[in-house]
Amino acid sequence: TNKTIIAYVSHLSLGEAYGNCLLKNFGKNSEDSKMAIIAFTNLIYRLRGFINIIGNDDIDDILNDLKRDFRLSITDAVHLATAIKTECSVFRTSDKRDFNLLDRRKLSEYVKKRNGKE
Repeated sequence: TNKTIIAYVSHLSLGEAYGNCLLKNFGKNSEDSKMAIIAFTNLIYRLRGFINIIGNDDIDDILNDLKRDFRLSITDAVHLATAIKTECSVFRTSDKRDFNLLDRRKLSEYVKKRNGKE
């Protein structure tokens, strides 16, 4: 496409990815763990300029709405609240378990109302 795409990744997403990297190597050879950490760090370093890393700040009101109205886990609600706060147009996730259960129409209505685009 001719559209400019800006990818946003939140601090929480990076923390989860880093934690998963460590968990996959937990209890293994310490050299393997060190190499996995170095590989992860290098990947994030190389992605500079292609992704914008954003904080999960000032999302409390959205977070509370999502937990109440959509029954998301705290981490899923933080991810989605951050996306809504930054007005992301596309939300990508590999968490099919929880996000496939969302009432997308209800969520779309919430986002429009929240962003004053009703």
